[in-house]
Amino acid sequence: MTIEQLELRLEVWKRCVWISLGAAAAMWAGAAADWLLRVRRIDTAEYLSWLAVWLLVQGAAVFPAVWLTFHRDWRRLTMVLRFHVVFGSLAGAWLALLAWGFHMQSGVFTYSRNTIPPILAVGMVLAGVYFHLRKRLFTAPEAIFP
Repeated sequence: MTIEQLELRLEVWKRCVWISLGAAAAMWAGAAADWLLRVRRIDTAEYLSWLAVWLLVQGAAVFPAVWLTFHRDWRRLTMVLRFHVVFGSLAGAWLALLAWGFHMQSGVFTYSRNTIPPILAVGMVLAGVYFHLRKRLFTAPEAIFP
């Protein structure tokens, strides 16, 4: 596969990442609203159906990041071109994870009361890595001998 073909396929992956981000945001909004309004889920079937949808969204969010980072063909394309797509995908996965944390706190399993702080810590680490790598990849090195 040529570089031009990879760049065209990267546009398709960008659209897939936007779709997974939208699905994760919708799941987060619903779970956060349930948590804020103190809605208690006592039906196990309802919880398991939500969990199945969550697994689908989580897989759709993580797959592009793993595929674009580690697949042999995509490694020929520079990381500068793939960077935002990969981290957008990881952001969608984190948002879906945050939705799971809110849903766990208002769900059937009441023993999981401290799921939000570790998920927020993962988000802060992910943001720190993003900004560090962005600064490192997108700043031009200074010329020693002009």
